[in-house]
Amino acid sequence: MDFRATSHLRPGSLIEYQYYTDALGVKEARAFGIVISIDWRPSHARSRCLVLSREAGSNSVDIAKICRIITY
Repeated sequence: MDFRATSHLRPGSLIEYQYYTDALGVKEARAFGIVISIDWRPSHARSRCLVLSREAGSNSVDIAKICRIITY
C-alpha cells in the first residue's frame, strides 16, 4: 500500500502550495496552481514539480511545499 498523498499527483492536478515563508517561519503565503510536469527523484524529498499559478507565475516547487491536492 502507498500512503503518500503525492503519489496521486499528476500533470494537470490542481494544488495549493506554499511559495513564501519569512525567515522566522511565522508568515507564509499560499497559492493555487496547476501542475505542468513532475520531476520524480529516488528520494521523494528531492522531487520537484513545475507549477503554473496566477500569484507566482511559472515556478518549480518542492514536493514538501505542497499543502493540499485539490483534484488529481
